[in-house]
Amino acid sequence: MLHRILCNRSAGLVTLILAIFSCKTTNIVPAPASLTIVHAITGSKPVLPKLGDDEPGKYYTDISELGYGSARLYSTIAGNLPISIVPVTDTNLMVYSGHLVLRSGAIYSFFLAGDTTHVDTLLVKDEIPFYSDSSAGLRCINLLSGVKTSIRINLQGDSANAQFSNITYADITAFKKFNATSAVGTSYSLEIRDQQTGNLLSTFTWSFTPQKNNTLVVSGSTDLAVGLTVFTINNY
Repeated sequence: MLHRILCNRSAGLVTLILAIFSCKTTNIVPAPASLTIVHAITGSKPVLPKLGDDEPGKYYTDISELGYGSARLYSTIAGNLPISIVPVTDTNLMVYSGHLVLRSGAIYSFFLAGDTTHVDTLLVKDEIPFYSDSSAGLRCINLLSGVKTSIRINLQGDSANAQFSNITYADITAFKKFNATSAVGTSYSLEIRDQQTGNLLSTFTWSFTPQKNNTLVVSGSTDLAVGLTVFTINNY
């Protein structure tokens, strides 16, 4: 009888330990979200993104300034994330303040556009293609400030065939697959044109990485005094 009682007590203890261990192992921390912030505010100086309610450093460690025509990738908590953008020259001046709703494990691009008199923003949930062959991907976004000009993009010397067409302001295309074999070389020469007139606005050399993706950002202004700024960001 004593042996049976001890066995029952031992079994109960093992069950309790397993239950406690099981509770602890199911408490899984949700995966963070990936957020690329792109600075395309025409005429703006470098800015400093602040993520979360607290000072920089609580939710991320990279608090470097973000210059015009550049982007930076952050790994941040998912959910309803407070975000503010301030100039590095005056951190009391708010360029943008709001909230981003981010899903755990998802990938996003957050574009800062417009100009210093009026800042526009665009949050895009990225669906990034995978290439198993010798290909590379490119998508385009039109962030031209001032007069909202629609654009199209063709390969240099082939203006009759647009690779991307009728890209309106704050519009972003899907990724398009390009040949990235050794026969192509390491880059494509692109021409950015006014959709209506066909006038050449700018040229850009896209240096691709095989099996990777990029976003071509067209910002600045068609005003000659301001000029266009064209750059790419990585969407690896």
